[in-house]
Amino acid sequence: KNNKLACNTQVEKEIEKHGKLVVEPMKNMKVQKDLVVDMTPFWSHMKNMKPWLIKDVKKPVPDKEYTIMPEEVERFKGTVNCISCGACHSSCPAVAVDEDFPGPASLAKLYRFAIDSRDDASKDRLEGISESGLWWCVRCYECVKACPKDVRPGEVITDLRELSVKEGATSDVGAKHAVAFLENIRDHGMLNEEKLILQTLGIGAALKKIRLGTKMILKGRYRPVPFFGETIEDLDEVETIYRELKKN
Repeated sequence: KNNKLACNTQVEKEIEKHGKLVVEPMKNMKVQKDLVVDMTPFWSHMKNMKPWLIKDVKKPVPDKEYTIMPEEVERFKGTVNCISCGACHSSCPAVAVDEDFPGPASLAKLYRFAIDSRDDASKDRLEGISESGLWWCVRCYECVKACPKDVRPGEVITDLRELSVKEGATSDVGAKHAVAFLENIRDHGMLNEEKLILQTLGIGAALKKIRLGTKMILKGRYRPVPFFGETIEDLDEVETIYRELKKN
């Protein structure tokens, strides 16, 4: 089942491809009547992203209009093409299980303003969303397949996560896991899962995983490694990769 715009989907081609065509209301939104759904939650999440430029009132207003260079506009990627159709929201499994998840379209809209050089609230935007949904995305990219305008929200969410970490928004478990994962590989050249759990969850929560870990070891599902990790040879090559990535 795919979410597509009825206005630009050829019915004949869909029937030839799938053998039949079933038209249903969009998912993840309450059906009001027939194919009409209540998009109030979708618009509420969008509004919470504050999809407009926010200026610092303490800064002097320039004599001329606010300008932005073409190369800066390119950083917006496809986010400016979003028509708020809700196809990605309807396709998102994270929205399906948690109505508080902002959804792909809202997060893509947040990204567009968070990287705008004319906006003075980028840090607050990123810190706020890091603790209220940014890391709930499961990276299934169903939203990318559903989007009719090539916004590619799933990929933008990954960029948004990187931006939030750079701003120091690392209090969420997802952010802690991402940072710890990178540090872990950089230190050892391979993953030490025991250390990763400790870095991500902290000592208290990590201790609660001991029982599960013991069962996995006894059933041969997991091979424990030294706590401080096994380190590969030629670790300097891994460091070279990290340095090159940092340049980009």
